[in-house]
Amino acid sequence: MDINYHYFVVKTLACHAGFQEKDAQTIAYYSQQVDNYNLCEPVCVEQKPPQFFFDHHYAKKAARNLWFLMPHPTGINMAASLGKEYRHTSLAPFHFIPAQPFEVLEKKGDFTRKDYRCVPACEESAVLIREIAAEAVEAVKKNKCRRSLIQLGMALHTYADTYAHCGYSGLEGWENKAVIQKAWNQKTGKEEIPEEERIFFKELPHIGHGNAGIVPDISVYQIDVACQKDEADEELSLHIIRDNLTWFLQCSKEIMEMLCIAAGEEMWDEDAWDTLKGCLAEAMQVPAFDEMKKKALIPHWKKFFPDIKYKFEKNQRFYLRGKKRRDNVIWPVVQVTEDFFLYNELSYRRAEKVLGEERLKEYCLY
Repeated sequence: MDINYHYFVVKTLACHAGFQEKDAQTIAYYSQQVDNYNLCEPVCVEQKPPQFFFDHHYAKKAARNLWFLMPHPTGINMAASLGKEYRHTSLAPFHFIPAQPFEVLEKKGDFTRKDYRCVPACEESAVLIREIAAEAVEAVKKNKCRRSLIQLGMALHTYADTYAHCGYSGLEGWENKAVIQKAWNQKTGKEEIPEEERIFFKELPHIGHGNAGIVPDISVYQIDVACQKDEADEELSLHIIRDNLTWFLQCSKEIMEMLCIAAGEEMWDEDAWDTLKGCLAEAMQVPAFDEMKKKALIPHWKKFFPDIKYKFEKNQRFYLRGKKRRDNVIWPVVQVTEDFFLYNELSYRRAEKVLGEERLKEYCLY
């Protein structure tokens, strides 16, 4: 999914679930931040990192009152995704989460690469994402602090992505080979993705849903994407056919239920939910857009939910100042916030939960 869902839908649901504006904004901000955080290189910071980073060898002393820290990016980074490490530590744990941890999947007697595929959270087999979401909800119930709200926002991003990305893995392999058959825009009444673009997507590496372009993520699309049911299926006989809007609204109801539990509120009755769902359905139907048009989403959503404040600026909560300076070291020094440390710690912990401690060390040891 994109910002239209991860920020705007989640912010709307959090407000209606009973969260105060500030807390709803934190949840929605970190739901979207999962897509936007792409810092891949070590940073030099003035604030001493929490002990977690030293214990796991993700930080070390650089000079007096300066420390190096290896961040844990979570965003969709096309260039970085060409590397095996990024696919395992960022794409799989945050955007294409499998039904169970890698170690569990790979011990199955009938294991094949299709077991790496993301499974929608509504399916009984989707044990891992439901466990991650339940832990985040419980953390907020126990203590509604920044850490737990960040954790919940991150969990909701991945939960929602199981609906958009089901059928694909975050790795590179035949399980992601796909060809777009249909991308019908219900808003414009037109078929999207011209033939030349479909050919281009088809020739991309088989990573995530790259061969299907943005088709799985856009709320307003009705889609048909052909993929392989197994490694020998060169005919691509397995089809992902769905109305994204209907599918994403089902996800929204489940997220609403989790948010109500986290906020300590009762779930809405069916009539009240149907009314909210109708407004959500209208608001979610925006044409596909590029980066330059995202600001237009705020007035669009305000038309349907005028009492909700919408605002998102990526990485805004991670840096005290935009300035970088040099302090007797040949490295830019970054002024970071507590949220920066909290987010990176939670990111490392998520990756370990999905990959296992040993595999994470293999890819991330600093």
